[in-house]
Amino acid sequence: MADEIGGKRTGIEALRAFVVRAHRNGYATGDAERDAEELGKRLEYSDGEFRYVDRYSGSRSFVGHETVFRDGEPVWGMHYHGRPRVEGVDHEPIYAFLRRALAADSATSPFRGPPTFEDERFRYATEVRGDLARFSGTERIECLENGETVYRGRFGGCLLE
Repeated sequence: MADEIGGKRTGIEALRAFVVRAHRNGYATGDAERDAEELGKRLEYSDGEFRYVDRYSGSRSFVGHETVFRDGEPVWGMHYHGRPRVEGVDHEPIYAFLRRALAADSATSPFRGPPTFEDERFRYATEVRGDLARFSGTERIECLENGETVYRGRFGGCLLE
């Protein structure tokens, strides 16, 4: 993968580390604000030359996209969507668990959450094809009590030129 982002020589690792920090300071915090222009929700996080913007709509079923800017220019983006797989289930505990899983991502897998994460009730798992330059993946949450998949999501993204 090229070591140039946004027309500047930089380590791809700087972007990777920023995406991890942004995810931990984004949806995982539960602090989204309503975006008056788009009637969805918006999260922002900045650190040095990078700024992260996450916009999403929906609650039970949702769709969103993240963009990372470097010195005001878009350099990386990801789209995502997901929904509970069981009708009538209370989605709040599922999404509270999803926020904890997303906060546990790492520099080796900065896309959504870690490859696996679990607590006493749920197990999160993600599969990713590609790398930070171009990727796609799926994520799911299973109920540990009965092994049923209660949530499934898809995502994909790339470096922006």
